[in-house]
Amino acid sequence: MTTPNEAPTPEPAAEDTITDIDAVPESDTDQLDTIDADTEQDSVNGEAAKRRRQLREAQTELAAVRDQLATYQRRHAEQVISDVLTTPADLFDIGQADLADFLDDNGDIRTDELRAAATTLVEQRPQLGTNYQPTWPAHADFGIGVRSQSAPGAPTWSKVLSDQRRRQ
Repeated sequence: MTTPNEAPTPEPAAEDTITDIDAVPESDTDQLDTIDADTEQDSVNGEAAKRRRQLREAQTELAAVRDQLATYQRRHAEQVISDVLTTPADLFDIGQADLADFLDDNGDIRTDELRAAATTLVEQRPQLGTNYQPTWPAHADFGIGVRSQSAPGAPTWSKVLSDQRRRQ
């Protein structure tokens, strides 16, 4: 909106506008070349930054997928040896086995070698196996549970009370 005191600016006449690129002064074309070079450099840098960002995102995603794959492989390995060990993770935790030692070139688990390693661990530490039965001495009595017989010669309440009545 114009105020009443201001005069409208005149539009340039058609002959005043520059339509030919050759009519631009030499110093102006140098500035245009510099601006074009800067924008080209910015677009190249921008493109490189975009590719670096995509690369970092892809590397992060690849690391996450590898972690998931290792988790699935370990679960499968533990499932394979679950009938040999009470706690299948003991092969990796106590036995210090490395899952990579039981993988073939395709990443599949070599079950025969895995079961052999679990069996070897059970032979070294039988208490880790699923068939482990602790040996208890035959005479072990910890004073708990139902007894089949009372101790011989032990007084009973009825006997104690009947003896007390007789004495009176």
